[in-house]
Amino acid sequence: MSNRTYICVECRTAKRAEAAGGLKTDLRCSSCGGTLWELSHRWRIPKKADKKGWEELAEIVAQSRPARDAFIQARGESKLAEIDRQIEAFSARKPSEKREKFLRDLARERSQVLRQYLDGGVELDSNR
Repeated sequence: MSNRTYICVECRTAKRAEAAGGLKTDLRCSSCGGTLWELSHRWRIPKKADKKGWEELAEIVAQSRPARDAFIQARGESKLAEIDRQIEAFSARKPSEKREKFLRDLARERSQVLRQYLDGGVELDSNR
């Protein structure tokens, strides 16, 4: 997977790490301990002393956050729908060891998707 730049607009710091595709990460600012914002490759990172540049970047981040969160939630709901469709299809098959293993794997994958695509601490559609 490729690397991305993560920033803390409060401390005006940047850090390179593996791309998370907009998902929440455990990455924290080394100065303040706050969460970091993942930038796409198109964004320019201002110099630390460029106060105006960092203010503009902070404004862009604040404006793009709702759209990004909505996109990520839609992607998570799409993945959950596909997993639920597979679970339903395999549940209809006759019982076998292979079927049970596949259903367990799908349940595990569904749990991972729910953990990754949390929206403000509330799980997405979690009817299973």
